[in-house]
Amino acid sequence: MKVLDLDKMKKLESLGVDTSKASFVICNVCTVDLTTYDVLFENGIFPEEQKFDKFGYPMYNMVIDEPKPVFCLQDIIGALPLCISGPDNYYSTYWLSIDKETVLYINSNDESLQKDGKHIACGMSLGDILENAYLALVSIYENGLND
Repeated sequence: MKVLDLDKMKKLESLGVDTSKASFVICNVCTVDLTTYDVLFENGIFPEEQKFDKFGYPMYNMVIDEPKPVFCLQDIIGALPLCISGPDNYYSTYWLSIDKETVLYINSNDESLQKDGKHIACGMSLGDILENAYLALVSIYENGLND
């Protein structure tokens, strides 16, 4: 499962994104021999079928400290608004459009959302949909379009 790294999660938190609804958490896990690992778990639960960690240590030998929420793609999509009013024209509505590589907002004329001639609220980097959704969410909050 691909999730955002902790630096990107800190950026989202600093912008005011509610990260408490993240589907996953990264936990510092300490084994009996005091070796510490970062382990990805579903938020709030330990899967019952996971009675041993990947190193063969029983789960009861672990101590979990400070779970840190991390978003997967579904979490970011859930945080993106379905539509946004255009910044220059109150009557222009831009709708969320997602394909295999891009995340952006377009209006009924297939025009993407722009501010001062620059694309905003979009992610169009080289093919990583998780990164593109993250970029779109950051842009929305940085441009005050999250209301």
